[in-house]
Amino acid sequence: MDAKSANLFQILSEELRMAVDAQSIRKHFSAGDALFREGSYIGSAAIVAEGVVKIFRVDEDGSSHFLYFLSSGELCVLSALCCMRMRKADMRAVAYTDCEVMFIPSPYPEVWMQEYPEWNRYLLQSFNLRMSELLDTFDSVIFRHLDERLLYYLLQHYNTGGERLYLSHQQIADELNSSREVISRLLKKLEDSGFVEVNRSFVRILPSITKSIQAK
Repeated sequence: MDAKSANLFQILSEELRMAVDAQSIRKHFSAGDALFREGSYIGSAAIVAEGVVKIFRVDEDGSSHFLYFLSSGELCVLSALCCMRMRKADMRAVAYTDCEVMFIPSPYPEVWMQEYPEWNRYLLQSFNLRMSELLDTFDSVIFRHLDERLLYYLLQHYNTGGERLYLSHQQIADELNSSREVISRLLKKLEDSGFVEVNRSFVRILPSITKSIQAK
């Protein structure tokens, strides 16, 4: 997939789409690979061309906390900020599925802000989208009980990555800052309620989970 075919790129001019394709460095990542890690210098703004990427915040103890997904055509705004400010990353990006990512090296992300008004619109749209998702995550952590947070977490995966969640109970617990035993118990309750099917290697998220979220 080239830049032209990604949804968010529809707001970019043909000239700028060609510039993105020409200047970006494309890399392939397998599911589970890290695009970049906390503490590393990021010299490029990352845009997902194909696949899905998960963004995590890492605390001082090394625990990672899931923030949001990036899908095809979406810019990692945190990487863009680090690139333009020449600072170390304070987050981790991991390929959720096999994916292809375009890395736009400095100074192009900042130069294009002066040359292309639509690049600024694309940046602002990306910032607004991520801010909305971060507020949803904040609300989930602060105002929801763990069972509701798990439902919201599963719905995010269902809407972005499909019905199969290939994570262990321990991995889900780590991302929700809980324990494996608690998550296993909650998943069993959701299975009994008809919202998921728990298998040995994955959790199948059923369409009925959307109705559960709407009812809350």
